[in-house]
Amino acid sequence: MRPFARRSWCDRHPSSCKHTHRHHNDCNKTLRDNYKQFYDLSKDIVKIDKKLQRSCDSNNTREIISPDAYILYVKLPDFELGHISVQIRHRLLHIQAYKPGEDSKLFSELKILPTFLELADAAYKFADGVLEVVVPIKLSKDETENVCRRRFNESVVTIPNMDTKKVEDNLVDDTSNTPVVNESTLRK
Repeated sequence: MRPFARRSWCDRHPSSCKHTHRHHNDCNKTLRDNYKQFYDLSKDIVKIDKKLQRSCDSNNTREIISPDAYILYVKLPDFELGHISVQIRHRLLHIQAYKPGEDSKLFSELKILPTFLELADAAYKFADGVLEVVVPIKLSKDETENVCRRRFNESVVTIPNMDTKKVEDNLVDDTSNTPVVNESTLRK
């Protein structure tokens, strides 16, 4: 009789062994493949997060997640509104500011945004040297299931200035998508 240590699992548990060794080998291969995928993906995410952290360490930014919105504050004291560009591609937010002239300056910030944001409704405003980027949260107050059927928007979207966006929103009728001009609109 073989020593206990050398006996296979099926030899030790004949009533429980309902699989073939081919299936057992397939399971091991699947487990190895899943672990490799986990390891590779986690390695890539750590690498990306380290790159983003270097950018964050050199910039003075503050993130706030309120019940209604994701808000990012960035101090840009040496820039003007016309020098600032805010863009999103999929979930990557890119803020860039460039001040031309003899004492030209360049600012760049990258942030990976959470999946629960309504990126199409993002807007920003710039006042007193502080850029405020606001992205509404699309979750309801109730429990929400996160499904694995995400759509990937790979186009670059330039985020509008809030002041410009408010004027445009007030000038369009939501039902017919036609411009609305009345006395109250002209006074704004």
